[in-house]
Amino acid sequence: VGAAAQPAGEAEVAQGAAAVAEGPPPPETPEAKGPKLFVVKGSKRFAVPWAPGDSVDVFRSRVEEVTGIPAAKQQLISESKEAMGSGTATVEAFVASGDVRTLWVEDLRTPEERGEEVSFLDNFKEWWKLDAVSGVSVLLVAYEFVK
Repeated sequence: VGAAAQPAGEAEVAQGAAAVAEGPPPPETPEAKGPKLFVVKGSKRFAVPWAPGDSVDVFRSRVEEVTGIPAAKQQLISESKEAMGSGTATVEAFVASGDVRTLWVEDLRTPEERGEEVSFLDNFKEWWKLDAVSGVSVLLVAYEFVK
């Protein structure tokens, strides 16, 4: 039984040698070799490259490329619950300030901006969020109007 398994192992070695003989893998882009931050959107995780000296706005545009969320509608939050700002501040400074490796992205677009249909129930949920004082005020006005 051991002798029968050995030729299969030799075949795998031969395949590996053939793959090496084909040549090296294609060269990586400069961005692929540089540092990366992981961006989590829902259950998906993306490796987003950045280079020393990149501004936060440049990084946000790269996040937009991989997630589809416009840079102006992103909220990026680190492990320490620190929000990444925007502008010309460097990503390097933000990463160094809290030893950041992973960012969670929140989509700040409305359902209409995301292209989702808004149902009556969704609208009702928004109305339901009115605080108790507003609800009491509406009832008081209605009572006064009927009276």
